[in-house]
Amino acid sequence: MENSDKSESLDDWQNFLDHISSKADKTGIIDEVQKRQSLQDKIQFCYDTDFIYDALKEWLHRCLQRPIVAKKSSVAEKFRLKGNACIKSSDNVTALRCYNRSLFYAPKDSDELRSAYGNRSYILMEMKHYSECIKDIDRAIMKNQPALRQIKLLARKGQALMALTKYSEAKETLEKAISLSNNFSDDSKRKSQKVLAEIKSLLKEISTEYKENQEVSSVENDSVRKEPTLNFVENPNFRSASKAISLVRSAAKGRHVIANGDIKFGDVLFVERPFAFVVLPEMSDKYCSYCCKAVYVPVPCENCPLACFCNESCRNSAQETFHKWECGGLEVCYSTGIIHLALRVALLGMLDENKEKYKEVSDLVSHLDESSGTDIFNYAVTATLLIVYFEEYTKLFEGPQRRKRLLNFGGILLLHISQLICNGHAITDIESQFDSVSHLLIEDQVRVATAIYPAASMMNHSCDPSIVNSFFESLLIVRSSKNLKKGDEVYNCYGPMVQKMNYEERQELLRSQYMFVCDCEGCDKKMGPVSDSIICHYCSAQLLFGSKLCNNCSKKVNIEVLKSELDTARDYFEEGRKLMGTGKFSDAYDLFKKSLAKYLKHCHKNHQKNLQCRDSLARICANLGREEEAYEYIIQNIVCIEDIYGEGAVELGQEILKLLTVATNIYNKNEKQSSKNRKILEHCIKLGHRGKLILELSYGAWHPRYKDFCKHLDYLSLAIMCNI
Repeated sequence: MENSDKSESLDDWQNFLDHISSKADKTGIIDEVQKRQSLQDKIQFCYDTDFIYDALKEWLHRCLQRPIVAKKSSVAEKFRLKGNACIKSSDNVTALRCYNRSLFYAPKDSDELRSAYGNRSYILMEMKHYSECIKDIDRAIMKNQPALRQIKLLARKGQALMALTKYSEAKETLEKAISLSNNFSDDSKRKSQKVLAEIKSLLKEISTEYKENQEVSSVENDSVRKEPTLNFVENPNFRSASKAISLVRSAAKGRHVIANGDIKFGDVLFVERPFAFVVLPEMSDKYCSYCCKAVYVPVPCENCPLACFCNESCRNSAQETFHKWECGGLEVCYSTGIIHLALRVALLGMLDENKEKYKEVSDLVSHLDESSGTDIFNYAVTATLLIVYFEEYTKLFEGPQRRKRLLNFGGILLLHISQLICNGHAITDIESQFDSVSHLLIEDQVRVATAIYPAASMMNHSCDPSIVNSFFESLLIVRSSKNLKKGDEVYNCYGPMVQKMNYEERQELLRSQYMFVCDCEGCDKKMGPVSDSIICHYCSAQLLFGSKLCNNCSKKVNIEVLKSELDTARDYFEEGRKLMGTGKFSDAYDLFKKSLAKYLKHCHKNHQKNLQCRDSLARICANLGREEEAYEYIIQNIVCIEDIYGEGAVELGQEILKLLTVATNIYNKNEKQSSKNRKILEHCIKLGHRGKLILELSYGAWHPRYKDFCKHLDYLSLAIMCNI
């Protein structure tokens, strides 16, 4: 490998860590780190080892030289001009994204920052997001805009206020614009003639509207979401947990959670804010770094291009607590994985107001003593990386005994890294996409952040859990997904589930990451997803992997023929996807039908391949206007999904949403419904009410996607009632 190629490959943190680890293993350094008793001693050994320290300094230098790390006017201008081009082609959504990116890279108090806020206010006005438009105009004007540009912005603000029926504020804003023009030179007055004429016209309109329509408060409130009201009484002895559950300890299980009495499906068991969370790098421009609210009009950090906030209040709070130390080094954090959350925990733990809750975090299990020497070394080097960063690029702990304080801080980071490997908790959200082929709304659960929830971490694992999580921003709401009796243990799932992963895979994952052998009921019975199995085409019994005879009917299995059939089914499916992507729906339909026939012959009825084929067929039928056929395929998948995941599974609710979309298309297409269609629609509404309960449990009644589902269901229910 050439030196330049090697250097580039080592820019990736994991490659760099593997390189350092390999060298350390050959020289006995890994064993030396493992022998050190205290966490601080492990960090100090890495820090004092020249080749590690020098390599970390060099890696940091390369990382912080990346173009993404610093604000730059030329980059901001590039995105702003791209946004302007999108406006000309009426692509408002892309224009908004471009202006957002421009703001991230625009330096503080620069003309590019003023221009980006001004341009974004225009697109927000076009998209009828009036409140956000007004905020951007205020931000642009605060940045010392030239007077002529201010007048244009004030005219836009006046229009936005009028759209919100805030006529008195609109009048005041427009009159301010007029007064600004009084001091204009003749040249400026000539340039502003058109906008001033528009302002005067708006003032006349206000005069008329204000007389005819009483000013009312705006119904638009797109930036405020109220925290949900939940039926929840906290256990005084178990912070953030319901009084329906208790934290107990036993020699066999350690700390675990049990039911104090009978618990019903859907009961709230935990309501907990994280001690700390970090947004994933790929979501860092879509969610607020301080509250985890989904953001479509971000407010960037004033000094770095990588932190996103929902408003100035969150930005200021973040700056005061943790971002002042992370700012400029986020690319380091984003490149190194779990260390970012460990750092956030340690920084927040230094604040006096967090001392009590921080102790709960510090007491969490770490399993560091059970980790391999290589893992311990890698964790220690990663923690040392941040110590070198703080030493070289920040003023953290500046003053007497700085080196000692930094090394102690490194020990704390090492503790939190090892804790978070087995206690980190995903924060998820629902991502919706409109499928252009089927005209169906497709929803998927996506991971947006990683957090630490000390109370919820007390639940033990089961591959068949008894709870379901939902989120309001970073607030975790845990509900029971089963009816539980007094004394029953309340189980979480750390990832591997009976319905999605076989016994061997689950055991391997839990052993490697969480250091235990799972003995839950699903593992005791070696249960796994039968829906992934191949079946005997003579008797439909499940075939054992690699077996040449059916255990049920003793018929011989021709492995070569079976493999050939499954390969053909796969080829049909892949070719069908290609044809569907090019709009050749009829040809794709034929291939998916052939693929489904072969998969049904050789795979379990609930096999994912069968679900994928039927989903593709439903999408094509919806596109071709054959909604009744699409309905049949979705119904078949609903039956399979309930078999696989259970009657309360979020996957079932998401499939029912597709069904409601098809049902609405059936209704809208036919002015007068046939008796067959009416039965279809009534069945869809019945399933819709089940889906509503499922999504309330999984998303929360406060979630926009749940509210959209309810509107969809209400529309269809009312439409059928009126059509009878």
